Amino acid sequence: MSKSLDEELLEFFVKIFAEILRQDPIILVEGKRDVLALRRVAPHARLVAVKAVRGSLTALCDRIARQTSYVVVLFDFDEEGEYLTSKVSYLLSSSGVDVNVQCWRSLKDKFRSFANSIEALVQFVLSIEKRTGLQMLATLKTMGKPPPS
Repeated sequence: MSKSLDEELLEFFVKIFAEILRQDPIILVEGKRDVLALRRVAPHARLVAVKAVRGSLTALCDRIARQTSYVVVLFDFDEEGEYLTSKVSYLLSSSGVDVNVQCWRSLKDKFRSFANSIEALVQFVLSIEKRTGLQMLATLKTMGKPPPS
């Protein structure tokens, strides 16, 4: 029996996010709504909304570079997201941080005809799960480190 498109898309999303969460990186997103959306599927992920942080993008990248040697960039799939991906990748790489943009590219390539933002992407996969009754996203909720109490 072949899988439906919905099942393939949901499996792909879970595979990419499980890969990300296993490494417990700082995940950079654009705004607070992206953080809130991702918390619904990955509550223990270490998320930073770059537009919500005061100060310059350069200063933020300098702070991140002092905290970690590896980040995942998950900006929106629009022109601004492309720009931020390029700019942040350059700034962090220049500081010696390993920047994963491959997960972002994979998600963008697979989902851009369904969603143009991280917030919309999460809504889309949640709607697939609800519509199909497949309970695949639950595995992500236990991944990552819970925040300190």
